[in-house]
Amino acid sequence: MDYCRDLLEKEEYETFRCVPSKYKEQGLFQYVYWHLDSNQPIVTPVDTIVHIIYVTGGECIYNGLNVSKGHMFVSGMNNEPLTSWNIKNLSMFSIDMDYLLYYSLTGMTPAFFKEESKLLTEENPFYALGKELYHLPPAQWCNIAERYIGGLLLNISINTGQYEYVIQTARILSACRKMDWKNISGELPVSCRHLQRQFAAFFGVTPKEYFNIQRFYKAFSELDKNSLADTAVAAGYYDQSHMNHEFRRMTGFSPSQVSRLDVPTAMRHVRKKFETAYFQTF
Repeated sequence: MDYCRDLLEKEEYETFRCVPSKYKEQGLFQYVYWHLDSNQPIVTPVDTIVHIIYVTGGECIYNGLNVSKGHMFVSGMNNEPLTSWNIKNLSMFSIDMDYLLYYSLTGMTPAFFKEESKLLTEENPFYALGKELYHLPPAQWCNIAERYIGGLLLNISINTGQYEYVIQTARILSACRKMDWKNISGELPVSCRHLQRQFAAFFGVTPKEYFNIQRFYKAFSELDKNSLADTAVAAGYYDQSHMNHEFRRMTGFSPSQVSRLDVPTAMRHVRKKFETAYFQTF
């Protein structure tokens, strides 16, 4: 697939476009081009994906970080909605990947940037990628990034290291409909208390918070397929009222607002991510 041509030929290139990576199985999901200009703050929902973001134009305050053209930063693993404001003709290029892939490539756990987005430093391999990208037209960035990250993948193995049981726990939580911490922790040869501490040290959120985010995204991605009541039950909520409460807490909007796209532009773009088979949450 020619990722540059795919990006250019699709509609809405000037505002938003997702381009899938061929390395999805390794945890590299997609490349996203955003263009936003808003007098109002923009809220994006909770997330467990890591976003490496390169600002190609404009400026804003993104999750407490002042960013403008030329800035490179990492964000993600937030258990509260992120707010961006003072958005002035902002253009960004984002690389979306699994937290475990990012950890394997950089040694950085999601807890490091959970509270506030962090600027990339020279030690981060994605800093060198950014330096290369900024010398080229943005339309070429997908191909360049895909080739660069593909090279990194040749030289690493996905290594959970000291967090092996934490990652196992996260996978179990992602597949659960109901949270049963005693049974989950009982499947692993470590104490419940130790596992909780390690989980929070790696992710920056508790197992319960992580489970709630995963349950939210299960419902988020199914909104248009069933009634809201059926979606709530299928995702593991007690009822529709419970789901409504969680949606408002995690997005600032009700499920019905999100479903009919009665939400700001950024939230519509998040919805579009779920319309492609190439994107999934972990």
